[in-house]
Amino acid sequence: MTNELQPSFPPVRVAVLGAGRLAWSLIPNLLRAGAELRQLISRDEMRLREYAAQYAIPFTATQPEAILPEINLIFLTVSDSALGDMALRLKAHATPGCVCLHSSGSAPLSALAPFGGDAGVCYPLQMFTRDAVGDFLEIPLFVEGSEAFLHTWKPLFHALSGQVHAMNSEERLRLHMGAVMSNNFTNLLYRLAAENLPQSPGFEVYEALVREHIRKVFAYQPGNTQTGPAVRGDLSVIRKHLELLSGQPDVQQLYELMSDMIYKRR
Repeated sequence: MTNELQPSFPPVRVAVLGAGRLAWSLIPNLLRAGAELRQLISRDEMRLREYAAQYAIPFTATQPEAILPEINLIFLTVSDSALGDMALRLKAHATPGCVCLHSSGSAPLSALAPFGGDAGVCYPLQMFTRDAVGDFLEIPLFVEGSEAFLHTWKPLFHALSGQVHAMNSEERLRLHMGAVMSNNFTNLLYRLAAENLPQSPGFEVYEALVREHIRKVFAYQPGNTQTGPAVRGDLSVIRKHLELLSGQPDVQQLYELMSDMIYKRR
């Protein structure tokens, strides 16, 4: 795979709307893929100045109505609840034929209905933070749009990532639900484990265990790697753990529910 856009690819003059964690990683990846980042739009003026200086973005604005006429691709990195309003406001001021993308795992393509066939989805399946830029070449992208849309913008998607998958809105919502379970839910479990540790050692004592679990779960699939007292039906150990959690009824209930679900899936 090449990091350069194919010669037949139309000039990409991008505006990114939003200056959060996703935008922080999206912007350098768009630049690396060969897109020309012309404008950043956000209500956060401090972030606008920071991002513009970091990535040499020539134009910034605080309102979507200020979209530049030369923009032919708008990348929305805002909350799901803001997509519909942003699409309406952008469509009224964008140049005809300008394409609008959203990056949500849970919002349907129809959230960008004002753009009609000039709307699409490009959802990167990854967690993002502002302390590190995510490398999109290693991140799966899930894209959606009309056949003509996907044909036109496929080179850009493949310049961004080595893993591009077409997926409709319903399938992507299910994928997103799984991401919440495998990432957000497990992080809560890590937090609960850390909160119930003795003072010493710290949470890092679990690192070797977690790393080995991740290695095996992708090598052999989750259904083949379950261990622990619940899968063995060891009620004695489970009761001891539940007693330890007697002062935390919500965690105790979660432990009992998950143990029961593991046992039933043996």
